[in-house]
Amino acid sequence: PAHWVVREAMRHRPVVWMVGRRVPHSTEFGGIPFQPGEILSVCPYLLHHDKHLWTNPDAFQPQRWAQPGGHGPYLPFSAGPFTCAGASVAHTLITEAVTALTSDARLTITGGDTCPLVTNAIIPRPFTLHRTTKPQPRSTI
Repeated sequence: PAHWVVREAMRHRPVVWMVGRRVPHSTEFGGIPFQPGEILSVCPYLLHHDKHLWTNPDAFQPQRWAQPGGHGPYLPFSAGPFTCAGASVAHTLITEAVTALTSDARLTITGGDTCPLVTNAIIPRPFTLHRTTKPQPRSTI
């Protein structure tokens, strides 16, 4: 299903490179103590590719979303009260676009580098998307 492909694409190459928040009270995370006001940053890309949290994290596997809980932590739009306000709209629009583009066609990509370009966001290297329409069945009238 298209929503599996979209979720996996957002896991594999999340748009946001780093999410940072001020620590509200003294806490410890990963054995490291944090004081109120300090910044705790999480990199969704690294989190989504952690071999301890994801099975075969470097592979693009949309089927991993078939089972609830069949995956690791997922932060493509941040999380909790800081989740991007447009996350559900963006996910729906992308899913509908993928569905429309693939309903009667096959998509393939040529060119590009599988390593993302990291700036203030993760962007793909230049590539070409090819859309090949599926042959329509012939009428036997």
